[in-house]
Amino acid sequence: MRRVASISPLIFLQLISATVSAQQGIFRTYTVNDGLVNNSVRRIFQDSKGFLWIATWEGLSKYDGNRFTNFTETNGLSHNLINDVVELPSGDIYVASNLGTVDLIGDDQIKRQKVFNNIIVNRFQRIQSASLLALTDRAGIVEVNGNNIKYLNKANGASCYDLIRLNDSLIAAATDTLPVQIYDRQFHVWGAVEKRILDGVSNCVFKDSQMRLWVGTTKGLKLVSIDYNKHLLKLTDPPAPFNDPLLSQGYINCMFQETNGTFWVGTAQGLINISAEGRLKQFTEHDGLPSRFVNVIFRDREENLWMGTDLGLAKMIAPSAVTVPQLLEGQPHYAMVIERISHKEMLVATERLLYRYNFQTGKIDNVLKLQKDKNLTYVTHSSPALFIYGNKLYHYDVTSNRLTSPGKITTSLNLSVTNSATTTDGRTIFLPIFRAIMIYDNGKTVIDSTFKMRINNILADHSGYIWLGTWDDGLYRAKYDFVTKQWSEINHIRELPDDHVRSLFEDDEGNMWVGTRYNGVMRIASNGEGEPFHLNQQKGLSSNWIVDVTEDAEGNIWVVNKFGIDKLIRTTNGFELFNYSRIINFFPNVNIIEYAEGNRLFCSSLQGLCEIRDNKLEQTSPQLVYLTKVVLAGEGKNSTFHRAPEKANLAYSTNNALFEFTSPSYLNEKEILYSYRLKGSNDTAWSHPANSHSVQYASLAPGHYKFEVRMLGWNGTYGPDTSFIFTVNPPYWKTWWFYSLIVLFVLLAMYGLYRYRINHLLRLQKVRNTIATDLHDDIGSTLTNISILSELGKKNLMDTPVAEKYLHRITEESVSTQQALDDIIWSVNTRNDNMQELQARMRRYAGELFESSNISCQFNFEKTGEDNRLNMEQRRDVYLVFKECLNNIHKHASAKTIHIKIAVSSNSVLNMLIEDDGKGFNPNITTHRNGLKNLETRVRKWNGDLKIDTTTGKGTRIEIRMAIKNSLLK
Repeated sequence: MRRVASISPLIFLQLISATVSAQQGIFRTYTVNDGLVNNSVRRIFQDSKGFLWIATWEGLSKYDGNRFTNFTETNGLSHNLINDVVELPSGDIYVASNLGTVDLIGDDQIKRQKVFNNIIVNRFQRIQSASLLALTDRAGIVEVNGNNIKYLNKANGASCYDLIRLNDSLIAAATDTLPVQIYDRQFHVWGAVEKRILDGVSNCVFKDSQMRLWVGTTKGLKLVSIDYNKHLLKLTDPPAPFNDPLLSQGYINCMFQETNGTFWVGTAQGLINISAEGRLKQFTEHDGLPSRFVNVIFRDREENLWMGTDLGLAKMIAPSAVTVPQLLEGQPHYAMVIERISHKEMLVATERLLYRYNFQTGKIDNVLKLQKDKNLTYVTHSSPALFIYGNKLYHYDVTSNRLTSPGKITTSLNLSVTNSATTTDGRTIFLPIFRAIMIYDNGKTVIDSTFKMRINNILADHSGYIWLGTWDDGLYRAKYDFVTKQWSEINHIRELPDDHVRSLFEDDEGNMWVGTRYNGVMRIASNGEGEPFHLNQQKGLSSNWIVDVTEDAEGNIWVVNKFGIDKLIRTTNGFELFNYSRIINFFPNVNIIEYAEGNRLFCSSLQGLCEIRDNKLEQTSPQLVYLTKVVLAGEGKNSTFHRAPEKANLAYSTNNALFEFTSPSYLNEKEILYSYRLKGSNDTAWSHPANSHSVQYASLAPGHYKFEVRMLGWNGTYGPDTSFIFTVNPPYWKTWWFYSLIVLFVLLAMYGLYRYRINHLLRLQKVRNTIATDLHDDIGSTLTNISILSELGKKNLMDTPVAEKYLHRITEESVSTQQALDDIIWSVNTRNDNMQELQARMRRYAGELFESSNISCQFNFEKTGEDNRLNMEQRRDVYLVFKECLNNIHKHASAKTIHIKIAVSSNSVLNMLIEDDGKGFNPNITTHRNGLKNLETRVRKWNGDLKIDTTTGKGTRIEIRMAIKNSLLK
């Protein structure tokens, strides 16, 4: 595996002039500015869903990867100073405060205050799977079972701060009375460190993978020696490297060990890391910690390391870059060369120093302090390693750790500007110079002008070809004949997408990877066949400016660009792109990258030499997404759910929906992508993945909906769907029962119209029957009388007076019949239904009746509108009532004057007044006549009122009131 990368003098000056403030820390910090309730963090806990709970001096925070949800006295906590939290089997959270209370939180709300009171819980511990222990102040250890507590060693009277299981029968505790006490299963004291720590107290106990018991105190880290036979405990000084004063004399708060043997210790002087090989490194504010006073260390499920400090929360994600210590003081030095020389060592050259670095033990050995006016150039493909320094050639001696010079390069040129060199056989060296190539062979120097362009990169491949990357003239490949001193098989690679070459790398298969300035990276096959593989920013690469390329043990390609680091994962069909820097939030200005055993990657940046680990993050499966808040609102009514129910039914006016969601993944929260959709809406397609934690839908139509959201994992696959089902009920006028009522109403209306029509026809038929009866009874009897009178007249033709009498009778009967027929015809004519026609008929009848008499008839008919219409039957009855009244006056009243008044009130009530000055009659005398009875019957038929006011000798007054009916059905 061979590579060469170039750094122009201008870029180099920009890099080395960058200030320390531009460096990127390896910690991500969270403070009150990010939403944390308080900066002084005391405890960190992760629940079964993956959410983090942070206990502070001024409240409790829950972090879901998107935002903090805070709990204080203002929203229900008993006290702000929180000692610890623990999750119950129900999913609810116990919160222990320093006031001596334990509150219960569920669904992001305070469910119950003071579940326990007057018991100060310092810490919760689960030693046995079935029991929850509370370490208390002055009450020893308490077992918590639901809402009940049991004192296990209250008589001891000790305050307990930490607990660790030693074996199946013994438990070690850090207490205030003695540094360490060990209890048996019944929590009786089995043994203790009898010697107190002068002016000190124990903060924590820890058992490492070697079964050693440690105790962290305010006076340093101590190792506890245990004599299991005699039940004796003794504090001893820790071995190297734990005997460093930072640990042996420091203020120790907590301790943690990785599965690979690495130790993390939280102290008042920073976070201390001790590698499995024994390297010790101190992390403080200069490395990005909010404060060097580390109270708690916590490793989450994704292997991220969390630190709680006095000035905020800090996170170091699992593969975070760790800066390698440097020999020289001052700012970190940008490396110009990183070259492995063995499976555990590498040579690193900065602008001031060449040193050997053992990346397993962390040991650094100085090789050569460099002068500012001389450039050190590594000759690729050389073994042992060759360097050009000044105008001399050096090779590196591993045994003596020195550079030795086999000879001077004879040239008048200044080779300090040379930053690239290669060799094919370890003897002949090719150095690009200004518009030429210097060839050094066995102490002789030749200037070859075959390639008259600016060459940035030169690399010899395993086949003996020399690859030349130019500044702006593309890529060349050629072979050099050492006998004829001539170039052959010169090939200008035309397939290159960009002529500005900045790096060359040959992988294990002999393929050449070419990094360009403006168009990404291209792989050219070793046999020159097939289509070149090209990748640029448009295809997902972080940047088009490629700085360096390397390959790991699994054949994956690592590409360094000006944005960060990308990983090309080898697959059966080629490569899959993985934006590594984006995931680990590592965006330094890297110029060189080198792979080493143990999935280590070393890169040079403004922070100096950095080491990161390839933890195969691309294989990490996506996590479940949780709905943290659902708000369904409309017309001033809000329904908020912190835990989504199985189904929600909503009124049609509640048609706005807000969903907030997150996944408790903390590798890089800002880069987690979510996709969602709303089934039942017009658009049911999944949204484009984005780092969005909420979505709102407005004016949802009535219907059944299912909101689904999922996370796009680092492995490129989607996780399981999280859903929320709800129904927006339609308004009542769009419901099935309302439609049923409408149909029923229409049917009833149609039936009503049908019945109306039938009743109308029946009433018409009744009227016809009445007319037929009248015709049959009245006219028929009249015609019968006429027939009889005619026969009698024939028999008495000779008796003239008698015959005239019969003829007169016949005339009267004919006239009566004519009038009856005329009344019937008038009654059935619908054009006579209005009051004007009725009044005209009345006038005519009265005029004809009283024409031959000396009776004066006066009319007072008020003007009526066209809408005052009477139906046929009522009009006939009103007319017959009027006619009957006038006939009675004409025959019996002997009146001189008659007053007739007819008016229609605004509420369609007919008022008829008939008054005469005749002789009147006694209404109390019963007669055989039916006139009055007929009057009363006809008026009552229409729910009218009939009033007759008469006295013998004083005339008669008849008043009739009835409502006008303009329909036969009324």
